[in-house]
Amino acid sequence: EKGQAARFTGLLLLLVLERRRKLMSSLAESAASMVLEVLPDLDWQAQQGLFSIDPKEFEAFAAGTSVERWLDAGINRTNEALEFFHQIPELQIMFGENLGIDEV
Repeated sequence: EKGQAARFTGLLLLLVLERRRKLMSSLAESAASMVLEVLPDLDWQAQQGLFSIDPKEFEAFAAGTSVERWLDAGINRTNEALEFFHQIPELQIMFGENLGIDEV
């Protein structure tokens, strides 16, 4: 339903938007954006992407393990968070319309 998301999807989007808040001088920091200060550095993710594993390589080493469906699940959840963002015009006004899959 429009305007509703699964809890995980909402939390993922909240994390992304709080990270973006720190880059926007028009938005004051919140308690949630201050929590980001204590999380691990995201340089590797920013350069490589969270799902940067070569698909053929992932298929080879993940077959028959508990991570076999991890990549598809991660991509699906990421897409859900981005779609949810684009359903809420107020978020786009506040945080900008240019949020893309790479940032999520």
